[in-house]
Amino acid sequence: MRRKRKWLFFIFFLIALVLCVLFGRNMIKRIAGTDIHSEEETEPEHTESENMLPREGTVAEKENETDDSHLREDKSIYDKSEWNTVVTMYLTVRPGNEYDNTNYSWTEVNAHDTYYYRDLGIDRYACEAILQIGDENGPVEGEFGYGETVPNATVMVRGQTSSKSEQKNYKVRIKDGKGTYKEMQTIPLNKVQHDDLRFRNKMTFDLMQTVPQMTSIRTQFVHLYVKDETQGGSGEFEDYGLFSRLEQMNRAYLRNHGLDSKGYLYKINSIFEWYDYEEMMIPEGDPDYDQAAFENHLEIKGNRDNTKLREVLSEINNYAIPTEEIIEKYFDVENLSYYLAFHILDGNHDVGGRNMYIYSPLNSEKWYLLSWDCDGCFEATENELKNASSAHSWETGITKYTGVVLFNRFLRVKEYRDAVTAAVIDLKENYLSEEKVRERVETCRSIVWPYIHQAPDNENWGSDDETFNYVADMLPTEVEENYESYLENLEKPWPFFVGIPEKTEDGRLRLSWDASYDLDGELITYTCILANDPAFTDVITMADNLRVPELICDVDLSPGEYFIRVQATNESGYTQDCFDCYTHDPTIAGKRYGCKAIIVNGDGTIEAYSDDVF
Repeated sequence: MRRKRKWLFFIFFLIALVLCVLFGRNMIKRIAGTDIHSEEETEPEHTESENMLPREGTVAEKENETDDSHLREDKSIYDKSEWNTVVTMYLTVRPGNEYDNTNYSWTEVNAHDTYYYRDLGIDRYACEAILQIGDENGPVEGEFGYGETVPNATVMVRGQTSSKSEQKNYKVRIKDGKGTYKEMQTIPLNKVQHDDLRFRNKMTFDLMQTVPQMTSIRTQFVHLYVKDETQGGSGEFEDYGLFSRLEQMNRAYLRNHGLDSKGYLYKINSIFEWYDYEEMMIPEGDPDYDQAAFENHLEIKGNRDNTKLREVLSEINNYAIPTEEIIEKYFDVENLSYYLAFHILDGNHDVGGRNMYIYSPLNSEKWYLLSWDCDGCFEATENELKNASSAHSWETGITKYTGVVLFNRFLRVKEYRDAVTAAVIDLKENYLSEEKVRERVETCRSIVWPYIHQAPDNENWGSDDETFNYVADMLPTEVEENYESYLENLEKPWPFFVGIPEKTEDGRLRLSWDASYDLDGELITYTCILANDPAFTDVITMADNLRVPELICDVDLSPGEYFIRVQATNESGYTQDCFDCYTHDPTIAGKRYGCKAIIVNGDGTIEAYSDDVF
């Protein structure tokens, strides 16, 4: 018995000794600030569908320590050699299976725009594909997909308005377990057919990459060859011309850019103006929660718990809470200022309530804006040559943002407007100077030039050599023009929305609109015109110097279509249009600014023209 007790004591002593050693080792490692794992251990490969942690020692970890940190991405992710090179991609498309909706021919995939699928409520047609990277002689050994004989990807048409073009944009997604290309599993390929330069969008993101206060995406020009092995296909590689590869924003993006891949990431699907939309304020566990209705506004790309988003939407729409309190709690003034400033200077009119992602690290209350889809940037000269009415009126300066609750409240605070102005000046002098923009233009021009002069891109190119070179030469000067427009815009009243006319009790017609706003508190008067045509040449009634936002007139409208223009003028003589635009005037290309179209029905009821911008 005594010997047995000795052995038991000895065993317990050894166990205690081992625990002490292990505990001491961990304590030493923690004190030294190192990890307890051996240096030989490597992080496993992740896919977009997995919960991926941010890189060790990245900004994301620092952001999570405090709520008032500025947003900083890991700029080392950018390979500057991609700015002036073209990668050659080979795509062999094959019919797949019904299970993942890839059992379609390449002809079927290209036959429809994305509105076709939306109207029918069905998923987009897709094909299976073998993606390979190579050079102009074919796939190259050692590059992604070399030697593959089994599909490693899927491909479908991407985009909205662009999907109506003859030459499509594509989304190539590498299958789970088939690796990644440059740490990306989803590869968007854009043809940008409406851009005669073919590089404005890509170049804008390249410029954005250099700005410390902003995030951007990786881009590269792509020469695409497609071999169609589906029904009716040629079975030979065909030249599909030049595309731009634009990095997809998702959890993999967050991780690769040193942000928090476990955080919240939303893509704006349509117009999102930061209202507390009823369908977005229903908790996920509620029986009335409808994810499809939620994602009509914001597509969930990260953490799927929407509690934090509902909280910020609720507070930003609560005007009892001071704006400064909301901004300081939930947003980063620097991030908001540089986002607004950059797109003021690049002339992007298609921004504000769309074409962005919103992001929040997991353990932070802060929300950040990430730029996306810069098709509307640097197009002033091109629009002028095409006589296209776009990016004018209130779509310049800060007023293009004031229809969005967040920006409207932010820009009413002088301290924040001053921050925007400081960001505008910093960007104009250091990152978007004429010299820096011209340098990037010349690089892109030299790459694009050969492709727009050969099939298939020359067949759908809507320009000529002289125009192409003129637009490219003028493009660097647009920043200064947009800066001057910004300064003037600060002096103007803000745009506003026109309401639906209604009958008064005594049978007269009341035209009404929201009140405008002036940053300097100047008196605002209004001019209102009701006409039979959108050019306002056939006037029914009008009045000016109105001090209240309404006009009551003795007018009896017969059934038909009518047009209302309201403009606001401040004491300094600066005039601003209402937000409303009309886009179906055959006499102009683009928008008829400050024009609200209405329909008078046979029963005398009045409604807004439904198929319009606002």
